[in-house]
Amino acid sequence: MRKRGSVSVFLALILMCMISLTMLMLESARTSGARWQAQNIAVAGVDSLFSEYNIKLWKRYKICLLEYIDDNDIKECLNTYASSYNTVSGNYFLSFPDFDINEKKMITDEGGAYLEKEITELMKYNIPIINNIFSAPDTLLSDAESADSSSKLASDFDDISEYALDLEERMKKITEKLSDISKKYEEAREDISSERADDFVRKADDILKAIGGLGKEIGKYKKEAEKTRKKIEDVYGRDEDFEKVKDEAKDSLETTRNAYDMYKTEHEKRLAELDALLAQYEGQKQAIQTCIDTAEEIRKLESDNDEENDRSSEIADLYEMLKNDWELIDIKKELPSSEIDEEKKQKLYDLKKLIDEGLLELVLPKDRQLSELSIQDEAELPSKFKTKRSSTLKKADLKDRVIINEYMDIFLNDFTDNKSNSLSYEKEYLIAGKGSDRDNLGETLSQLLLLRAGLNYLHIIKDSKKLDEAKVLATTIMGMCALPELTFLLEFFIISLWSFAEAVIDIKKLLSGAEVPFIKQAKDFELRAEDILSLQSRLDSIGSEEKEKEGKEFFTYNTYLKILLLMQNQEDVNYRFMDIVQMNMKKEDNNIKMRNMLYALDVKMNIESSRFFSAFVYEDGFNLDEFKIEVNTQRAY
Repeated sequence: MRKRGSVSVFLALILMCMISLTMLMLESARTSGARWQAQNIAVAGVDSLFSEYNIKLWKRYKICLLEYIDDNDIKECLNTYASSYNTVSGNYFLSFPDFDINEKKMITDEGGAYLEKEITELMKYNIPIINNIFSAPDTLLSDAESADSSSKLASDFDDISEYALDLEERMKKITEKLSDISKKYEEAREDISSERADDFVRKADDILKAIGGLGKEIGKYKKEAEKTRKKIEDVYGRDEDFEKVKDEAKDSLETTRNAYDMYKTEHEKRLAELDALLAQYEGQKQAIQTCIDTAEEIRKLESDNDEENDRSSEIADLYEMLKNDWELIDIKKELPSSEIDEEKKQKLYDLKKLIDEGLLELVLPKDRQLSELSIQDEAELPSKFKTKRSSTLKKADLKDRVIINEYMDIFLNDFTDNKSNSLSYEKEYLIAGKGSDRDNLGETLSQLLLLRAGLNYLHIIKDSKKLDEAKVLATTIMGMCALPELTFLLEFFIISLWSFAEAVIDIKKLLSGAEVPFIKQAKDFELRAEDILSLQSRLDSIGSEEKEKEGKEFFTYNTYLKILLLMQNQEDVNYRFMDIVQMNMKKEDNNIKMRNMLYALDVKMNIESSRFFSAFVYEDGFNLDEFKIEVNTQRAY
């Protein structure tokens, strides 16, 4: 007879297995829920922390950043916020959380990349009205860089032209020395004919001294010629600037460079001629000294000559020998040199010096005074704590930079706003990065001068009438020219100065509130070539003129600043903007530092949960009462 109850045992075993499986499945679901709840707690804690952004900074600059003290303070805040959410964790039985910081990103990190993100995100919801000129920023930047490079190269060619004109002045002195030697030589010849030995000796001594002076003058000439040669080589080595220049300007600069090559070749011939001349004169010094010795012997005989000791025939023979020896001495009367209108040349020099050294005084409106504000506590500025951008972070493209510039235009002042903060000329500081308003405005206007001069230069070289004007003025100043290439060099010098002089007027109009076209037409030019010799009188009338009418082809000082900003290194602009923000915010909170402003945070939260359903399955010996949960979360403004 079979035993009964086997089915009951089987069902009991099956039931235990099913209950265990069910409990394990419920525990697994509960564990996943606990992890999900832990993730929510971590996110809520970080969000609560980030809600403590600096409200004053937001109100003034619309930037959300958390003022960071230290890691312990952040962890304590996170633990507090997360714990408040933990009270509603229900049946998950979560313990108190404990946060660790994996990584923190400050607004000053990565070359200011996070500042760029903040600004571009903000501007998505505050779309500005952007000038049409910035609709194609690539073309605009290319034109601006071409104009800037053209100005720099033109300015360098100006220096070479100035050196070349100075060499002509030095050559004139050499010719004067030669003329002086030739004159004394002829006077000495007359002394021989008139048998005046004493006078001859003095003249011959003067000739020897003059030859020594000639050698010094030639030495000075060669020294300045070497400076000119090095400057030419330096300009020729500026391939990067030549590459940036647009084709129409490049052709003109290439023509100019060819003219300088021709001048260089002709000048090398002149140097060889001067070396030969000096060698010739050095060779004549011994012959001159021999003639002096003969004249000294004549003087001695003349002093001994009397009725008792007649030496007349001997003296006559020596005079004849002196005459023959003197005729053998080869004295070059002159070398070809240029006759330059010194007054007009000096006016060109004075204009160049005035533009180089006195631009601020030239363009400042009569009714405005320069701000004398300067940066205080410069060592604490964010720009002093720059970091390089890592390769994983892309640089802002030109479109983003246009947007960033528009943002900065909203919140910062420039010269024409006539307002005062820590610095009055904040946009100029973005461009120049100097320690005072005066220096920032000066550097910004210097960059604007190069930009406007380059654009003016591009117009002049395409205008045949203006080129003719420059040629006429160059010919008038040069007069008789020893080296024909010099006239072309002076012509280019005049064109370049004309471009810069017109740019000075442009800047003064911009600072006075008028508008100036980016690309000028003939009707827009204020100066003729001859007007550059009297620029100051033209500048005096700018302030009282009626302002230009607005139009899409004309741009204000503010627009030109935006163009200059596009030409700057964006990372430098980022840090300089943070400098301004910190300086201005310190008036409200003296302890604020941008390098302590948190942009993003990566944290790890450790938390524990007690098991519930698995307790019905496992014995206590498995030690499964609690388990740890580790959650990572990131947050950025």
